[in-house]
Amino acid sequence: MRHLFCGIKMKKNILKTVSGQIQKILKKDKKIKKNTQTQRVTQRQKKNRVKPEEKTGQKSAEKVIQPEKHRAIKEQEKNNRTSWVDCDYDAMDGEEFEYFCARLLRVNGFADVEMTKRTGDLGVDILARKDQITYAVQCKCHMSNIGNQAVRDVYSGKECYHCMVGVVMTNRFFTKAAEDLAREHNVLLWDRNQLQRLIQNAKKQVYAVGKEIAAGEYWIFGEQEKIWKGTVSRDQEGKSILFQIVSEGKYIVEVKSGEYLILEEAQFCPVGSLKKAWENNGWFAVKVGRELEPGAYRLSAADEEVSAYYAVYRSARYIEKEKLQSDFFEDQTFVTVEAGTYLVGENCYCQKIGKKQFP
Repeated sequence: MRHLFCGIKMKKNILKTVSGQIQKILKKDKKIKKNTQTQRVTQRQKKNRVKPEEKTGQKSAEKVIQPEKHRAIKEQEKNNRTSWVDCDYDAMDGEEFEYFCARLLRVNGFADVEMTKRTGDLGVDILARKDQITYAVQCKCHMSNIGNQAVRDVYSGKECYHCMVGVVMTNRFFTKAAEDLAREHNVLLWDRNQLQRLIQNAKKQVYAVGKEIAAGEYWIFGEQEKIWKGTVSRDQEGKSILFQIVSEGKYIVEVKSGEYLILEEAQFCPVGSLKKAWENNGWFAVKVGRELEPGAYRLSAADEEVSAYYAVYRSARYIEKEKLQSDFFEDQTFVTVEAGTYLVGENCYCQKIGKKQFP
């Protein structure tokens, strides 16, 4: 018996609400830079891998690439089961590095991560959101340290995209002029050290609730038609499991302070941060009264050769004492759900009785 649950314009009042959060981000960024200053000096003393004929500020590869390669990169982005162990981002060209950074942001809890168009991007490569703060990110994969032009570009670009924070993300470090200009314009500089921290976090994908992420409800999901695993545990090693989900859809999960969220091949973001929260692909866990209307539903097996399953829970914590009802079925069944409960489906589609299609 296999269970899935063992699992812009920004207005002034919005800016006022999040201004304190932005200041905390900027202060944290400055603290990180101070703590790694010694390491950066050591890095600068090492032999630079730049060839004699390459000048400061020259990119390792042209941003514009052949259409065939462009399509191949997009296909790789769609199908890649990202391994962060031996990722050689220094060998990437400009566009590959942008896709790499986008994936990295997603597995670090950023939502609505979008690539801007290749031409006329206004100095911004990625748009993202986290904790109600919108980010405009410029990616720089260079052979030498980044100057202040990148800071100017992203500062201007974030205003055009109506984002709150501008970020320059690179595999190298930044010149003194770039650092000074970034402080003046409140632009975040994510250098090689910050990139490594994001990669380390992506590799482990263990989040302490109440410390690294806030308690509450989150969407957990993976790549399209790819199976992922999410565990909520009392310990960071995953030995004291409270519940676990193995799926290929989008699930709402509630986590509490003191617990750990452990993800494998999965992404997550707070409920309410996705533009399109739910698309029924046969695997789902949604809240009735928010993602799903209360009422009676017909549940139909997506694959007739495999048993389908549904369950109704009091909360988005998929443990036995929270379960109200459940059943395995072969063809179809019917269920009535009330607002405030959570409907979970495996290998089944739901259609509201009286409507042609839902959602």
